[in-house]
Amino acid sequence: MKKILFATDNRFWLTNQGSKCRIAALLKHLTGSGFEVHLYFVGFMRSATRRKIRETFGIERIYPNPLSPAYLVFEIFRIVRWLTRRRFGEPTLGHFRSPRQRNHFQTVLQTVEPDIIIIQYIHLAYLLENLPVLPGKEARVTVIDTHDLMFRRRDVFHRHGQKHWIAITRQEEKNVLERFDLIMAIQEKEASLIRQ
Repeated sequence: MKKILFATDNRFWLTNQGSKCRIAALLKHLTGSGFEVHLYFVGFMRSATRRKIRETFGIERIYPNPLSPAYLVFEIFRIVRWLTRRRFGEPTLGHFRSPRQRNHFQTVLQTVEPDIIIIQYIHLAYLLENLPVLPGKEARVTVIDTHDLMFRRRDVFHRHGQKHWIAITRQEEKNVLERFDLIMAIQEKEASLIRQ
C-alpha cells in the first residue's frame, strides 16, 4: 500500500467553503482508493477534531503542531508578524515560512517515509526545502495542489481595489511550482498556463 503524507493548514473538516469541501473530497478519494494517508496539519488540533477526522476520512495518523510552550510562543509571534503585514500590505511567501515548522515536518517525514507528499497551497511549499533523502527508499513523488494560481487571483483582487492574502508574481509562483514532480490544477485554463 502506497503511503501519502498530506500537508495542509486548511480546516477542511469544517466543509463551510468550496476549498474545504474540495480537500475533504480529495482525502476521501485517496483513502477510499486504498492509499494510507497521513495528515500533517500546520496548526493546533483538539483531540475531538482528530477523532472526527479519523472517523470521517479514515486517516489514522495525524500530525498537528506540537503543543510545547516554546513552539506556541514561536507560532504566535509568526502569526502576529503575518497579521501585521496583512494589515499594512500583502504578505509574501517569506512571511509564511517557518523553519520550526519545516523541521517538524521533516521529522514527521522521516517517521512516515511516504511514497508521495502532497502539499496544499503554494505558501506551504517551503516545507519541502532541504528535503532529506531517506536511505533505502525510492525517490518520493512531490505534488502541489494549487487550488488556484495565486498570481492570477491576486491580479483579479487588485483590479477590484482589494488586497489579496499573498503577494506573489507569476515568476515567483513558477519558481516554486517547478520544484514539484506533479502540479494539480482545478481548472483547465490554469492547467494550460502551468504547462507553458
